[in-house]
Amino acid sequence: MTYNIGSKVKQLRKARNMTLQNVADETGFSPALISQIENNNITPPIATLAKLSEFFEVKIGCFFEEEEHCPYEVVRASDNHTPQRKNGLVYRPLAGQQLKKNLEAYHITVSKSTRNHKLPDNGKEKFLLVTAGTISVEVDNEQIVLGNGDAIYLDANVSCRINMHQENAQLLAVFGPD
Repeated sequence: MTYNIGSKVKQLRKARNMTLQNVADETGFSPALISQIENNNITPPIATLAKLSEFFEVKIGCFFEEEEHCPYEVVRASDNHTPQRKNGLVYRPLAGQQLKKNLEAYHITVSKSTRNHKLPDNGKEKFLLVTAGTISVEVDNEQIVLGNGDAIYLDANVSCRINMHQENAQLLAVFGPD
């Protein structure tokens, strides 16, 4: 379980329209220490939290309450998501780690050298949308050619293999819940 003590300290300070220096003057801590706490650069000891809770007139337990999660998450193209490479496919996650999510979404780049790549057989439903290029999806020994804008949905118990045509392709892949 992760506690975001720093953001709670910052919320309490801002709710009172106080500066770091104001809090420092009243608590005896340096503004630098309070800033480090607010930015989660350090985890304050209990004695420090006790003094802060007394100053802000809150129970010390308020620093350990789970924050409500935002019901959405925005992922920008400029966000640095580390791509995963596997057998000619490059998977880039399209969601961060903020939400407890049931769906996994990836932007997949398929190189033209990809042959007979089996998608993960993870017991999850799969949805593939080709956003550029052309691929061939093998399902139960049947070859299905998908071009730009074409999509395929697969039940959880169906496995498939991807083969390329002449050029690289781009896919949106969504894997459903277990």
